[in-house]
Amino acid sequence: MKKHFGIVCLALLLSATAFAQTKNFQRTVEFAPGGDLRVNTDLGTLRLTAWDRPEVEVVARISGREGNGTSAEDMRRSVELTQIEVTGGDGQPLSIRANYDGGNPENKKIWISWNRHPPFIEWEIRAPRQLNLTLDVDRSETAEVRGFEGRHVLNSDRTALRLDDLSGDLRLDIDRGQGSQLNNVRGKLMIEADRTNLSFERLQLTGDSKVQIDRGTLDMRMAGAAGLSVSMNKERRSSFKSDFPFTMNSSNEDKIEGTINGGGPRLTLHTDRTQVHLRN
Repeated sequence: MKKHFGIVCLALLLSATAFAQTKNFQRTVEFAPGGDLRVNTDLGTLRLTAWDRPEVEVVARISGREGNGTSAEDMRRSVELTQIEVTGGDGQPLSIRANYDGGNPENKKIWISWNRHPPFIEWEIRAPRQLNLTLDVDRSETAEVRGFEGRHVLNSDRTALRLDDLSGDLRLDIDRGQGSQLNNVRGKLMIEADRTNLSFERLQLTGDSKVQIDRGTLDMRMAGAAGLSVSMNKERRSSFKSDFPFTMNSSNEDKIEGTINGGGPRLTLHTDRTQVHLRN
């Protein structure tokens, strides 16, 4: 009987410890379509999708993360200190971020003692379709953004991006983005990418755009047979290929100028050690 009682107590203790190493957050706030939304995430996953309600819903699951020298108590404490902050609104930008020190900067010393292993956060955010998005994402496993119209500024470091059904002006600064995918994007582009493979499906350029990419591949499958003017500056082992009939206006070792289907919005490419392929 005593042995059985001990096993039950141990099971309850392990269950309580596991529970203490995770917690959930959920909040819904009013948000007028066309407003500014700022999201800052790292060390986790993000799924940010559009819906037709005039509000933003934030769901986050916070889990302790193991690391060298990180104990169960460290993980429990890291989860306890981590707070999800949703601030602004009422005509001001709505901001969503994680605060890892529990609102007390002195707790940063504890965070450092965890060997820099703050919790893992799984984000699910839904927001109105029309908005201006600023996203900063760092060291996340994945970041998915789907279904928005407006001005979008996305800064990504060591994260694979998946962008679907976006329209408007897109400014993307991405470093070590692995194989990032952009599907059904319509609008103007301003992209800086380093050590990243970028692939587009059903891309429609509606205005002059610029892509600067270093050490990667750029695979752009265009939607339809729209006209395009291309200017490419290429350095060190860069190459250019087009599935479309390409009218060459000028070409030398460092630069290519030409048009597709009579010309249209200008696509300016600056590449270094990059293979570019325009696909039909």
